[in-house]
Amino acid sequence: TGHQKSRKSFRRVTGKINAEEQKAARSLFARDSICSSPKKSAAEWHRDAALSGHREAQYFMGLCYWSGNDGVEKDVKTAVDWFRRAALQHHGEAQMSLALCYETGVGVEQSIKKAGEWYALAGMNGRAEAQYRVGEMYENGTGFKHSKRKAVGWYLKAATQGHVVAQLCVGIAFDLGRGVKRDPLKAEKWYRRAAKQGSEEAQRLLDSLQRNKENEKESELIRSIPSKIKAAEQGDREAQNFLAFCYWEGTHGVRKNRGEAVKLLEKAGEQGQGEAQTFLSILYEKGIEVGKSDLKADMWKNFAKESGTYDEMYVEMLAIVEIN
Repeated sequence: TGHQKSRKSFRRVTGKINAEEQKAARSLFARDSICSSPKKSAAEWHRDAALSGHREAQYFMGLCYWSGNDGVEKDVKTAVDWFRRAALQHHGEAQMSLALCYETGVGVEQSIKKAGEWYALAGMNGRAEAQYRVGEMYENGTGFKHSKRKAVGWYLKAATQGHVVAQLCVGIAFDLGRGVKRDPLKAEKWYRRAAKQGSEEAQRLLDSLQRNKENEKESELIRSIPSKIKAAEQGDREAQNFLAFCYWEGTHGVRKNRGEAVKLLEKAGEQGQGEAQTFLSILYEKGIEVGKSDLKADMWKNFAKESGTYDEMYVEMLAIVEIN
């Protein structure tokens, strides 16, 4: 369930911070001759500072009581009290820890509303995970009134800090137009960032988005065929060349017709279309769909060279001939 996931997240986050905090504390005390007594634990050195209002010390005491380390007996309610003291002094990690306590009902009476409030404060303090959680709560309508627009706003805050799940959520928002105006390019950007961090779901959605783009492009080309035919009839060499390859390969909804393709290639080539000239030189050289003619092959080759396209296009045009 969601609460079970939150508990696991809480243990993971506080456990990591706890170890890092205690290591740092011991390192500090080892260097400080005033506080070098081996008889005192890190928790004992922090207690006086915590009681004096030092927020880092208060947070450290909360971690000690939470896990029962440094000679302190485990007491989650006392841990929550220390988290609260540090959180009220704008300690981001303490705010995050307190939010998790309220969300899971550990050490306090469960309150999703209060959890959201503390997540929001931690998010405003720059904690990416908290920003993501606020976005999730706005999207689901838990702790906050449902708002897709506000959800995306919080997801963006976390995503710009590299939060991979938030990046995925932002990608989905732009992909589907959920809380923001639909923008496939922005969706692709965020999917790509999340995929780069190892998100398989982001990679799947990125692949799907790219396929959709290809399909949309194909649909646009198919819709353009009537206007291309009209332009070709009016002597537009680029339209003639485009349609020639459609007829040659049978693409974009055009039925394959090699004879019609050659006619259009010659019309385009006579008007100086270099791609058509290069393709015709290969057809006449190999005798494909036309009578083999070295004379015409050389003629079209020379025209293509004059157009400046022969050397650039030859390999690509040869591949089309050989494949088809």
